[in-house]
Amino acid sequence: MILMMIREAKKEENSIIADIWLMSMRSAHYGFKETYWTKQYKSIRIKYSQVRSDVYVYEDGGVLLGFGAYVRDSDMVRIFVAPGYQHKGIGSALLKFFEERYGSFSCRCYRHNAPAVNFLKNRGYAIIEKRQNVDSAAEEYVFRKEKE
Repeated sequence: MILMMIREAKKEENSIIADIWLMSMRSAHYGFKETYWTKQYKSIRIKYSQVRSDVYVYEDGGVLLGFGAYVRDSDMVRIFVAPGYQHKGIGSALLKFFEERYGSFSCRCYRHNAPAVNFLKNRGYAIIEKRQNVDSAAEEYVFRKEKE
């Protein structure tokens, strides 16, 4: 029996988590120079670590396929799923997990990432802010779940 679960990340998984972030960002975003991703990769290992965030992984049969992080200083949840495993319910399971655990929070994604925008809209999230990303200068949306 293959065991799928969401659990708290372990410190020794920080490199795997950063790799999932890098792979998912590269596959979802075109037009960024490779140096942008490698520069961001270094900071991601800190941002999505237990120092700044509450990090949970989606594990299937001992393999990490995605993760989510509640970034404490911004009340923001970020979810990333490894390419090839997207559209299989992993992102939805992680989002539901964070909703049950934290209640209300914000999410953000780049405007041009239509799959992520639609993912959040289809789950009841609405755009509450349009802004320039401080690192890339690309336009991004900030989402919050609409009250039911």
